[in-house]
Amino acid sequence: MSEFYQTFVGQSSGIGPLAFTPITYITNEVIVSAMDAEGNLEWSNVLPKEQKVTVTQLSIGFFAVGGGNGVNIAAGFMFPLGVLNEGPEYLSSIAMYEKGKLSVIVNDDPKNIGITEMDDMRKVRNVKKMIPVLFEFDDATGKMTRTDPDEYKKKQLVLRPAITYRKALGEYVIFASNKDKKNLGTLYLN
Repeated sequence: MSEFYQTFVGQSSGIGPLAFTPITYITNEVIVSAMDAEGNLEWSNVLPKEQKVTVTQLSIGFFAVGGGNGVNIAAGFMFPLGVLNEGPEYLSSIAMYEKGKLSVIVNDDPKNIGITEMDDMRKVRNVKKMIPVLFEFDDATGKMTRTDPDEYKKKQLVLRPAITYRKALGEYVIFASNKDKKNLGTLYLN
């Protein structure tokens, strides 16, 4: 599996020693490829997704200027204090390979329910409105099937794929949250 991932760091602005820097994270389609024992390509498929989120980093700066005899020296240091908003931990995917079958969970926009073509996908920008979606790949042909939740609520828990730990075969420790609460739980793959 390979995933398109980009990070853009914007221009800092601020007042006095405080600086605010926008950081945009983009993760797009996941390319899934299967190789045979000799390393030849058996099949390849693209898991469609477009995710984009922007957060703001708060920093404090210390600057000093000195000089003498016609020589001036200036130095500045910026120390990050924290990140405003949430975002990058909701992007990416959770890959699970169990009993010869590849399954991938991603967060997607509810407007993309049932869509498997990249050209028809809508970008996901609001992480709090995402829903978890399961993609399964046939090991012989690479044919992809998408499973969407039957029902979803406005304040549904959203997975944080960047915070995942595989405990045992078919058992994953996951972290999920919504506007009201954060949850640590166990995901069992049947």
